Amino acid sequence: MAVEEALYSRLTSDVAVSALVGSRVYNTRLPQGPTLPCVTYTRVSTVADMAHDGPVGYELARYQIDAYATTFETIRSLADAVRNCLNGYSGTVLSTVIHAVLLDDQVNEWGDLLDVWRITQDYMIHWRRI
Repeated sequence: MAVEEALYSRLTSDVAVSALVGSRVYNTRLPQGPTLPCVTYTRVSTVADMAHDGPVGYELARYQIDAYATTFETIRSLADAVRNCLNGYSGTVLSTVIHAVLLDDQVNEWGDLLDVWRITQDYMIHWRRI
């Protein structure tokens, strides 16, 4: 199983995240005319662990998690919920073994054109490809 399905499952099954967005967690792109608040996740890069005789089955992937909301209070609550759900997590989700999820960066933005707040968080996810 790919780490994307595990990431989606982790976010949508978390009580605090789902209280704010329900199942409005999207891979890479927002749908047209999205209901806010919501979250997107995008794989930015991947490095496969290697040994002298080839791949060992582990990957380190950088994921960008974008939270969107119309008020600053909601976006802060959503970003905090996502961070509490993901940062420092290790375990098995949908048979995907995740060794570590670590917050690497966070940026707050105001989108004048869309009249929406966005907080971007970058996470490094170390996981085993089965």
